[in-house]
Amino acid sequence: MSNANDIILAVSELPIGMIAMRADMPGTVMTSNNAGRICTTEAEVTISCHSRSFSNEEMRALGQGIAATFKKYGAVDVELLMDTPAWVERADSPLVALTCQTFNDVLGFTPKRVAMHFVLEAAYYVQKYPGVEIASIGPLIIEPHSTSERVNLDTADNIWKVTLELLKRLA
Repeated sequence: MSNANDIILAVSELPIGMIAMRADMPGTVMTSNNAGRICTTEAEVTISCHSRSFSNEEMRALGQGIAATFKKYGAVDVELLMDTPAWVERADSPLVALTCQTFNDVLGFTPKRVAMHFVLEAAYYVQKYPGVEIASIGPLIIEPHSTSERVNLDTADNIWKVTLELLKRLA
């Protein structure tokens, strides 16, 4: 991109926020994107986008669309640096059922199950070890991915208790 106007136009055309919702889970984001960082030097401008999806195909299409937008405005070096695999929890997973039962036994309630399209670690494990069972649990994160991000320490302690009991049951 040869001038500031092209950069502004390219960034203004980027898809930002929720791109698609899951048809099978009302209220759950399927695919999203944000412009994570814009860095400049005397010689170049680097714009990083952070995209997530439950679908590898939608991620590829989103990446191709973003690349096409930058190329339209004269970018000469458009590169996909991180291809995050998609992961969808198995609804019939014995490990997820055991995890929910352990929550109930340890804390006295069954956790609310939600689907999130940004569980990166789980996606990489499933990609590397096909068929592996995964239950993704964690504490309450307040204002995630912001400068005000923090964790509710009581929920972190509860996750620790559940994890210890779950490990005992799996042993």
